[in-house]
Amino acid sequence: MGRYSFLGFGIRDGFHFSDGKGTVTHRGALSEVEFDDPLRVLESELASIRMLADPELPRFQGGAVGYLGFDCVRYFEGIPLPDSPGLGLPEGILLFPDELMIFDHLRHRLTFVVHMKMDGDRESAYQHGCDRLLQLVDHYSGAVLSAEDAWDADLQPALNQSATHNRDDANLAAAIEQAREAIVEGEVFQVVLSRRTTVDCKLDPFDLYRALRALNPSPYMFFFRFDEFSVVGASPEVLVRLEDGEVLVRPIAGTRPRGDTQEQDRALEQELLADEKELAEHRMLVDLARNDVGRVARVGSVSVQDPLRIERYSHVMHIVTDVHGRLRDDCSAFDVFRACFPAGTVSGAPKIRAMELIARLEPDRRGPYAGAVGYFDFNGNMDTCIAIRTLVAESERVHIQAGAGIVFDSVAERELEECGNKSIVGLAAIARAMTRREKP
Repeated sequence: MGRYSFLGFGIRDGFHFSDGKGTVTHRGALSEVEFDDPLRVLESELASIRMLADPELPRFQGGAVGYLGFDCVRYFEGIPLPDSPGLGLPEGILLFPDELMIFDHLRHRLTFVVHMKMDGDRESAYQHGCDRLLQLVDHYSGAVLSAEDAWDADLQPALNQSATHNRDDANLAAAIEQAREAIVEGEVFQVVLSRRTTVDCKLDPFDLYRALRALNPSPYMFFFRFDEFSVVGASPEVLVRLEDGEVLVRPIAGTRPRGDTQEQDRALEQELLADEKELAEHRMLVDLARNDVGRVARVGSVSVQDPLRIERYSHVMHIVTDVHGRLRDDCSAFDVFRACFPAGTVSGAPKIRAMELIARLEPDRRGPYAGAVGYFDFNGNMDTCIAIRTLVAESERVHIQAGAGIVFDSVAERELEECGNKSIVGLAAIARAMTRREKP
């Protein structure tokens, strides 16, 4: 789990888009835009604001927050997309909260942040900000979580609702074989293929978030409630982070399920670290990350740190490595994002050809899955995670998508099993949230 949690509200500005067209909201007023690259629109919006950061607060104090779906590859690399729109959601939504609640889980402290626009009567703006802070403190200071609202992380009920897939086992196995043929022909070293699981159910998306948080606490927990759908996630993996000129990418590749006992867990760790296929795949993705970071980093500044370590989560364990670099003076957070998006761990290597194969071998567009969730702040910093272990909740359906990296010696049965292992926690969270809803 991360040290801080952020709750954003007072949202009057935003940007949502699809198919080269978008809507920008300014203080409730809407304007339509067309673009070749959505990041240029976002960059223009952020460039008009500079914020005086408070060194006593965590690194995010305001900016654009939301998601950029995997299908944004069409803008950055000209990759074609499958004809089927999949879930038909916006390709991206970024929101600008005027007010923040910041929870410091280490110090057990709650901080309120209110943004003041200093382009008019500064004294009036300052007084309004102070008044609003007092209102927030007064309103929320008495809020406590009652015992009946607590969540038991050990309770994992079975999912009784029927689940469907956007492709069956035979279809995915055939796609895996086609990917292997492309690998044999030397087109790619790896390609990540996925499938989406849909559960018909009615639940409160925030219950789903709380269930996921209890079952699978992760470095990146997020909950976005939009008008027609919600995005809920517990991602273990940084896509790319830029903080004070330091670029970080953390490839996660190589997976085993958790053991039932400590002895089984250690045995599975040793098995994973001895698996040449998993190690080769991981090293390849580390090299890809080094190349991505190298596109925007100063010469000689790219380094690999803490390689091939094991990180454990509720249902799986992974191999992880850190890749660092120092940002060039002529590059920005948006250049960093373009260079590193999408992550090689959800696309493959080389990335462009792998993405072309994904467009041909997957039945529909991915939507938020395998894209980015995070923020671009007002002072040029950025932190994004990969949208994995991520659920999309609609009024009567919840979707979760998971993938597996296909390489030369992949076995379809094992890759299908990996997709299933990566979906377990999401399905458990759905079941848990359904159990909550059914209580009298």
